[in-house]
Amino acid sequence: MKKTFKFILPKVAYFEDEKHPFLTQLPGAKRNLYEDPSIQLVEEYIDYRQTILYRLQAHVPTDCIVQLKTNRPDFHLIYTKNATDDIIVQKHGTKNEIVLPHRHSTFTYIPRSKFDILLKPGNYLVYGLLIDIGLVRDIIYHHGHFLSELKNARKRDKSSLYQTALWPIKELTDYQLNRIETIFFNYSKQNEAKVVEQIYQLFDIAESKQFAFYEKLSESEILARKARTMIHDIVNQGFQEVNISLIATILSVSDAHLTRCHKRHYRQTLLQYRDEILLPLAKERLLSTYSIGEVANFCGFKYPSGFSKYFEKRVGLYPSDYIELHRNPDNDKNEYII
Repeated sequence: MKKTFKFILPKVAYFEDEKHPFLTQLPGAKRNLYEDPSIQLVEEYIDYRQTILYRLQAHVPTDCIVQLKTNRPDFHLIYTKNATDDIIVQKHGTKNEIVLPHRHSTFTYIPRSKFDILLKPGNYLVYGLLIDIGLVRDIIYHHGHFLSELKNARKRDKSSLYQTALWPIKELTDYQLNRIETIFFNYSKQNEAKVVEQIYQLFDIAESKQFAFYEKLSESEILARKARTMIHDIVNQGFQEVNISLIATILSVSDAHLTRCHKRHYRQTLLQYRDEILLPLAKERLLSTYSIGEVANFCGFKYPSGFSKYFEKRVGLYPSDYIELHRNPDNDKNEYII
């Protein structure tokens, strides 16, 4: 099985000034070092016929975006063993992304494309298995099983990133990762068959974790739903600004944690959700008897100029142009972007 992903970074023979005590090189692994001012990255991997095992270590001194290129679609089983902050993998030029939090695991479908990996300052350790799609067999994993859903997601949309629900890395998973590191990174013919058995063991662990920790993992979804309810009420009541910091304070969490929880479950920011509700209301009121200033106040803006800039940025028209376009049917609509 060939390695199908590549980091777009300068490759070096060694780090002249190693900024972090990286783990000792795995004995049977191929090793690549990458470096630029924003990152030192160590990539190690070993190729078996039906899987590639890999370990990634990174030291990031400043906010960093690492470019990744894949030359075919694949399934990855990813273990984020250490991460200073969530790792965001985003399809280049889109909002399609997956999130890899500290001490959690997930199965992902990664299409053939270019990606941006968003990293905050800190240190990262990730283990992964690039898996032959043939190992996820319908006869073994029934309809509704999370692995079956992973395959179905690929069938529905081959061009988008997809990940299953997350599950925490606990003792049993740590033990299996240690086995991979100590046994399977030393290549032997006997390991060819054993590594497949190892993959199925990881599938079984993932399945049990998905159910055993469902309620615990759903706490973040409950938090995200509460935030959405509050935003929905604020927008529909009108005359109030949506203040994410205030909502986070009421829910007794940090802004960053609330934002991550919401994005993880709903694939959009809290402000994007606000816009989803607010813009239809604003458009409706602009075409009624209200003035632009009155609509601005209803939408939580102190000044009409602020509302006009907000509206134009998201709709492509200033409020006055939007009103003129829709009230005068003789206008050429092709002149506008709606």
